[in-house]
Amino acid sequence: MLKRQGNLNTVIWAIDPFEGKLKPHPFEVRSLQSWVNENGVQIQPVYMVDQNHLTVEKINSLEKAVENYLQDLGFKGNLKPEILMTADSSTEALTKRLTFYSKEIGANMIIVSSRGRKGFDRFILGSFAESLMLHSECPLYFLTHQNGTPTEQRMNKVLFSTDFSKHSEQAFDTLLEHVKFLNSEVIIYNAISLPSSSTIIPDDYCSMQEEEAKKLAEKFLEKTKPLGLKSKFVIEYVGAFPNIAPSIVDIAKRESVRFVGMASNSGRVGAIFFGSVAREVFRSNLFPVWICGPKAMN
Repeated sequence: MLKRQGNLNTVIWAIDPFEGKLKPHPFEVRSLQSWVNENGVQIQPVYMVDQNHLTVEKINSLEKAVENYLQDLGFKGNLKPEILMTADSSTEALTKRLTFYSKEIGANMIIVSSRGRKGFDRFILGSFAESLMLHSECPLYFLTHQNGTPTEQRMNKVLFSTDFSKHSEQAFDTLLEHVKFLNSEVIIYNAISLPSSSTIIPDDYCSMQEEEAKKLAEKFLEKTKPLGLKSKFVIEYVGAFPNIAPSIVDIAKRESVRFVGMASNSGRVGAIFFGSVAREVFRSNLFPVWICGPKAMN
């Protein structure tokens, strides 16, 4: 999936061999396997653990647990799983260890498996993912878990939701570096918010908004042409002050896309990523979500 000219790309897969029922969906595991078999991608499974009170026996036990976990998933990688020791189990320690390791081996993406919290079936949320989003210098790819995905008959399409900001354009450039080897069709999606019913708007409001969006989208579409990628622009009108996540999920289902891509804005990720549109798309557990954080821009 992520092979660059002249060398192999290495991708980190942060796993949890003790996540129980929330293992990655088999369809997603098969996709990861195809990246290895067909594209020569090097996927490095890693598991982070607090180094305090660890013994040689415990380390050996953890290594065996990781191997059994990958075997149960049916994944046969080309790199031996790594146990990464952290100073403690704090968010800061986990984030620093994973981001440092990603830079150390030259990883170009971090895959994150799902994880339960306090018995609830939900994706990995909270401070670790938020911190990782802020500090990772490569994009993150969140997998759906076993109860997810609407259908396994997915098309070779990628949906990129954008507000046409500079930040979003930079994320799109990064995404193209990843999908050009997939030869995927790229769908650029923009939702236009309609004013509330109490607001007086000009008769040509919608046509003006649509014209401006199409003009901005053309710049994105032009970026796909040198790569030989098929692309199109889709615009939809949504209500006043909407949560556009349901609209993104709906078009992703209609187009049967492989995954959904978007940018997380700079600033406080807890309020922007996990408190906004991306979080809701992420929580739907229907499609993997590719996110490009503020430090992962070209």
